[in-house]
Amino acid sequence: MHVYKVLQELDIRIPDDISVTGFDNIEDSYLLKPTLTTIDVPKEELGKRAVRALLSRIDMKNAPKEKIIVASELLLRESVLSFKKGTD
Repeated sequence: MHVYKVLQELDIRIPDDISVTGFDNIEDSYLLKPTLTTIDVPKEELGKRAVRALLSRIDMKNAPKEKIIVASELLLRESVLSFKKGTD
């Protein structure tokens, strides 16, 4: 949200002059004008997996570390100009 304010002060137009993308799909992304394109991360699933990993680590202190990957989704909104493949 701060980026929007600074860009506005600099007379830089979103998305005409610059595209802006957020991360985490916060509720306020809908309040911004233009609405903010963002990456939606399944926070509840991520939290569940983190707790399971923590409990597992407590039980097995020497177990190898694991990387946990969860799918995310790009939510295209008004803050990014769409483009057509093959055009300049």
